[in-house]
Amino acid sequence: MNTSNPENLTAQYYETHSASFIAETAALDLSTLYPRFLQQVPDHGYILDAGCGSGRDSKAFKDMGYQVLAVDSCPAFVQQTQHFANVPTQQLKFEDFAFEACFDGIWANASLLHLPPEPLQRVLAQLHRALKPTGCIYASFKAGNFSGIRQGRWFTDLDRSGLQRLLPSGLEVFDHWQTPDRRPQRAYEMWFNVLLCPAAKSI
Repeated sequence: MNTSNPENLTAQYYETHSASFIAETAALDLSTLYPRFLQQVPDHGYILDAGCGSGRDSKAFKDMGYQVLAVDSCPAFVQQTQHFANVPTQQLKFEDFAFEACFDGIWANASLLHLPPEPLQRVLAQLHRALKPTGCIYASFKAGNFSGIRQGRWFTDLDRSGLQRLLPSGLEVFDHWQTPDRRPQRAYEMWFNVLLCPAAKSI
C-alpha cells in the first residue's frame, strides 16, 4: 500500500467505496448534533457543508430553512448530494478553499479527520477565513490521539488538548462534547465534537 500521500489514499478509498458509504450513512439520524451548532447560526443563515458525503446534513439544514453550499472532493458524493439534498454542490478539495468571510456556519462532520495534522492546521486556517466574524465551525473527529492509516484511510483522532495545538491564531474552542457512533455496529466508538468560533465571539 502506498502511504506517501494520505489524502490521495483516502480519496481513492471513497471513490471505490462511495456506494456502500452512502448506503450506510444517508439515513443516520444525527439530529441531536445539530442544535448546539445551529444556536450559533442565524435563522436562514448561510452554511457550508464541508465534506458533504451522502448529503444527509445538507438536506437537513435546507429543510430547516438555511441556505446551504455543499462541497466534497469525491465526485460520487457531489452527485449524490445534488440529487438527494438539492442544494448547490461543488467538487472541491479542502486545500483549494478560497472562501472569504461568507459563511454564518461551517459544518465539517467526519471530514477533517482524514487530514494529517499539518494539512489539518492549514485547512482550519482556511475555514477560519471563510467564516464571518460572528460565525461558528462544527467539526467531529474520532476521539483519541492516533494519527495514521486505518481501514484504508488516513485518520487524525483528537481530543481537546490535541486540537488545541492545531488551532490557528484567532480561532478558539467554544464548546466540545463526546458522543457514541450512531451506527449500531460501531456504537463502541466515541466521537469528539467541537464548536470553533473566532476569538471575539468566544469572549
